[in-house]
Amino acid sequence: MKLLPSILLVAVSITAVPIVDARRRAFTSSSLASSISQRRTDQRKQRAASAFVENDGDGDVAPPSSDTRVTEVRGGGGGTATMSNEMFNMVKAVVGVGVLSLPAGIAAFGDAPSAAIPAAILIATIGIIAGYNFSLLGRLCAMTGASSYRGAWEKSVGESTAWIPGVSCVVKTFFAVLAYSMVLGDTFSALFKTLGVSVSREAALVGLTVTVLLPLCRLKNLSSLAPFSLAGIAGMLYTALAMAIRYFDGSYSSSTSGLAMDVAKSLRPAIGTKGASAVFSSNAFILICMLSTAYMAHFNAPKFYLELENNTIARWNTVVASSFSISILFFIGIAAMGFSTFGGACNGLILNNYSTKDTLMGFSRVAVAFALVFTYPLAFVGCRDGLLEMMKVPKEERTDAKVDKLTYIILGTVTAVALKITDLSFIMSFGGATLGNALIYVYPAIMFRSAVKNLGNNATTAQKLEVYLAMAFAAMGIGMGCIGLSKYLSRKFKESSDAPTNENKFVMKTVVGRRFGDHCDADAMKVLRDPNEVVVLVFPHKLAMDFEEGLRIAEERCRVGCSEGNGGKIDEQDVSQGTYSAALIGEPKRKKMTIVFIDATWKHAREMEAATDAAGEWPENTIRVQMTPSSSGNSRVDVDDASWTEANVGSSIESRSKTQDDNSESQSFIQRRFLIRTPPSPDHLSTAECIAWIASRIENNPLIYESITKVLDYMVERWKGCTNPDIRKRSGKSEMSQKKLKISTST
Repeated sequence: MKLLPSILLVAVSITAVPIVDARRRAFTSSSLASSISQRRTDQRKQRAASAFVENDGDGDVAPPSSDTRVTEVRGGGGGTATMSNEMFNMVKAVVGVGVLSLPAGIAAFGDAPSAAIPAAILIATIGIIAGYNFSLLGRLCAMTGASSYRGAWEKSVGESTAWIPGVSCVVKTFFAVLAYSMVLGDTFSALFKTLGVSVSREAALVGLTVTVLLPLCRLKNLSSLAPFSLAGIAGMLYTALAMAIRYFDGSYSSSTSGLAMDVAKSLRPAIGTKGASAVFSSNAFILICMLSTAYMAHFNAPKFYLELENNTIARWNTVVASSFSISILFFIGIAAMGFSTFGGACNGLILNNYSTKDTLMGFSRVAVAFALVFTYPLAFVGCRDGLLEMMKVPKEERTDAKVDKLTYIILGTVTAVALKITDLSFIMSFGGATLGNALIYVYPAIMFRSAVKNLGNNATTAQKLEVYLAMAFAAMGIGMGCIGLSKYLSRKFKESSDAPTNENKFVMKTVVGRRFGDHCDADAMKVLRDPNEVVVLVFPHKLAMDFEEGLRIAEERCRVGCSEGNGGKIDEQDVSQGTYSAALIGEPKRKKMTIVFIDATWKHAREMEAATDAAGEWPENTIRVQMTPSSSGNSRVDVDDASWTEANVGSSIESRSKTQDDNSESQSFIQRRFLIRTPPSPDHLSTAECIAWIASRIENNPLIYESITKVLDYMVERWKGCTNPDIRKRSGKSEMSQKKLKISTST
């Protein structure tokens, strides 16, 4: 086989470039070399030897090695992996746990099924760019003779800064292990619940780490785990199939469907109106950052290139293109099915959205858990060995005791962080926006630019032009990372600032309406008739829906925003009326939720509601809600129980929950505290109790319930302290008649 002069290697494609075999350090060229005469071989060898010069790490250019030899275009080398094996292993490396967070990335900017269309385009686009850079890393190893990611940097940029990609790879691998621990904690906790055993996420993770993960991570030879890693692809394939089945059979078609009722309200399907056009929102950068992590396998690109049999650039590019095409289809399938099923309610780990009573998805959890448990040590050892390399610990000094000590430290740190952080999408977004973008886009571009620069005049026109393409992708990666990270952090900051605190326990505004004779309270009626108000009436009625469902509808109406008038924007008039802050002028208006309670005796409350309804005073779109057995779960709830929110207890004046004894107050769905008068049934609540429960539910703060009921309890105790209070005979009396029993105002 003859060599083509390097001067003639003008790009037929951007991949037809001079390369150096990674094992023989020999310069090769394209198959067109066969047309060159044998008598010119020696001359071509001399040119080939000088076609690439190495950087010695100090900034000086070193002469070519004297043992550089010329080899044929087929690539040669010692790789034994066939193209099919290489494709399978590459797909297995790319399709990791990060794919399970992609539905949440789509939910960051949309909540309607059509949002999956631009998301699929983004997934494919980022996948193509990631595949290009994966291929570029293999070509860099061919150009420089490097055998690792760090080695490629050393031979192109220089040894003095080689610690940068080294540290990045270690930290990124740490994030991967952390994501594994987080998923395992959630998955095993859900699996125990499927078996009827209640085990918290924390207990499941700690128990699994001590009994299973630690012994596996201490293994000295991981070759026995290789067959189990094949279960990763099978588990992900089954998960994608199961998600598709659940989408098409409609098991989670609405928040009130059978299986959906078994999960927390925040995880139930929430299909809204933000569709394909929502991709132009800056929130779409959150998905882009997550995609950087989802395709993260680039630090293994040199290994894959060296393992490929007859690793010519053409064969290498074929393997990369095929593997990333399969991965892209995989990602689109899982992301689209998960998002289309749950909309804006997608959790950072989409499996958490599915009921623990869902047998089909239960097997999916088993498959994912099994795969993660046995691939966990492989990722962990990569992190540990990388840390040892970064610490420059010689291999001869890596005793079992020293390695085990480092294993305890790393695994303990990972577990502690996984116990604290529960949002997988945060790890995916943060890791992708920082290290993911650097390893995928920035570092390969820098290395390729330096390698082409080292070629000097021997660099082809195609190579020089490709440098601009690689640097453009690097700039794009930096831009996407900065915007996406800032957007994600601002979103998290807003969520944390909106959460209730001890200093801001109750952010709801209270308006007390009164009716004097035939004249309604003007302030109350103004609120009810405001088109920017979403009115929720809490009162038993034949048309009233379950409280949880009604609240979901009300929250969705609030998100839709103002309908007409002023373009739906906040103006100076809104500010002057005290409705909005001056800092928000020009922002879209958001509808407010008004919750109406009727405060009177139970008998008079019914009369007032009926009269108001007959007079047509309730707004046309009033949402009527009440407690139902599905929302109460037939559970008696105590505020001292920290898990009160998991009982899905809504609030209303009446419930039809089943009780063993209708006359027993202790058996009602909520512990009734208003003991001053006898209710029509044990399931009736006073207005104060009703307000306490609904406010606590909406604000997601049990301290509100405790604060309101503390005042109510004090009032009841003071009432009991009166002389001979005949509570049983108080039923049906008016509030005015009760004032005959004087209550001391002293404390």
